[in-house]
Amino acid sequence: MLLHKEPTYKQAFHHAWRVVVEHKILWPLGLFATFLGQMGLLEFVTRFFSALEQGTAHESWGNLPSILSSSVSFFTSLTLPLDTWVLGIWMWVILFGIFALFLFLALVSQAALVYITGHKLRSKTVVDVGRAWQSGINHFWRLFAVHLFRKSVIILLTILISRATIHALLQTSSVSSLSLVIILCVSVVLGFILSCLSIYTVGYIVIEEYKLWEALKNAWILFKNHLLVSFEVGFVILMANILVAVLAVVGGGVFLSPLLLGVLFSETITNGYLWFFMGISGIFCFAAYLVALGSFFTLITTSVWTYLFSKMHSHGVESRIVHHLSWFIPFRNKK
Repeated sequence: MLLHKEPTYKQAFHHAWRVVVEHKILWPLGLFATFLGQMGLLEFVTRFFSALEQGTAHESWGNLPSILSSSVSFFTSLTLPLDTWVLGIWMWVILFGIFALFLFLALVSQAALVYITGHKLRSKTVVDVGRAWQSGINHFWRLFAVHLFRKSVIILLTILISRATIHALLQTSSVSSLSLVIILCVSVVLGFILSCLSIYTVGYIVIEEYKLWEALKNAWILFKNHLLVSFEVGFVILMANILVAVLAVVGGGVFLSPLLLGVLFSETITNGYLWFFMGISGIFCFAAYLVALGSFFTLITTSVWTYLFSKMHSHGVESRIVHHLSWFIPFRNKK
């Protein structure tokens, strides 16, 4: 049953802002969680347009099967000394270990952020990072399964879109064009559903301590009951991503301006060391700025989604569209 006084998206962002500002100890967690990508529709949207662009150029994801086949043929045809093979294998093992470490830190950090936000809403207690981190470790494999499934489906959809685009460009028939439109529409719907389900599943696993299958079932029920809300929140955060991208560009213009000026007026600069120092300092400051911005925004998006998930699960959240339309159109479920 929906309550009359609904939590608004403004309240969700206000709560997220307070969590981020009052608990700066969480910023490193936001940094590691950034490696998983933003909670929401951003990853699928970027993959979607990337697939269209690469499919139009007849490259990348659309030709992935042939690329993999060529790569296997290349490595099997190599004739290298034994010590070179051993060194190469060790290099791959080291790279895999680094990747596994970052994956572990990213998953545990995201779970810790969800845990902290969810339990802060319930108990209003002081943030216990140690307990949140332990919760992330305890739920690692379930979260790994959720994100592995999400990434796999998104990659498959990306390949499908790329190949459909290539086929439509090469065949130039009404059937191929119609197939491309259908595939695009289905992919958009599946991508939206998958993104929301993964967020709600993580919430049920970390906050409610549900098993994987039970979390998936409840996430689907929650999504069906809050279809418009899920779309609205995803759209709002997608717009916020655009704002963050603008801030990143502005930061690049500010921090990299000494380097750009040095390139433009290189003939008039007499002290090369000063120009080099200013350029390196600008690049370092810009990198630090991007890290801080990414960490900050990951904290915001994670807190917003967790806040709204908790409200959806406990009381229910009314769509803002339905809320405004209810002034003109009476809805049966409006109380």
